[in-house]
Amino acid sequence: MKDQSWPEGGKALVAVNLASEEPYHNALNEKLVKETIELAEQVNHTEVHLVGAYPVTPINIAIELPEFDPSV
Repeated sequence: MKDQSWPEGGKALVAVNLASEEPYHNALNEKLVKETIELAEQVNHTEVHLVGAYPVTPINIAIELPEFDPSV
């Protein structure tokens, strides 16, 4: 908690995992976005920014498969 009010023009950030193959992640992502938007509406109609997160290629794959191209 802060002692001062939310700054005018402040922004909210929500990060979601877009790479998961687990079904519960979709529901979690949706809940995170929904809750962030609802909170932002209550706090000066704050602008919401969405960040998509995904894990990088594990180093062992790059070592074991030299032909693997993580940029594809």
